[in-house]
Amino acid sequence: MVNTSNADILPIGTVLYKLTESNPAYISLSVWLFIILAILSLNRILIGAKSLFDIRTGKVYFYGLIIISIFIALIYSYFYFFTGATETYELISKLNQ
Repeated sequence: MVNTSNADILPIGTVLYKLTESNPAYISLSVWLFIILAILSLNRILIGAKSLFDIRTGKVYFYGLIIISIFIALIYSYFYFFTGATETYELISKLNQ
């Protein structure tokens, strides 16, 4: 198992920031790298919870996905009902067509 900390990933973020500043084509690469690193971080947290609470792997991933889904639904609900950000996004996407 590879043991990486945030300090190990910091130079990659700095280099990608400078690359996207000079060339906007690297923005999609940066977004995909962020998504991959976020998934790996969540996996690492779930593995830590598995070893901490001595739970089987299937239960950890099942409950972890439920908690993450509820968290994402709460964030979406907040933006949908209280800020009007989703309507603004729909308006902008219709205007760009």
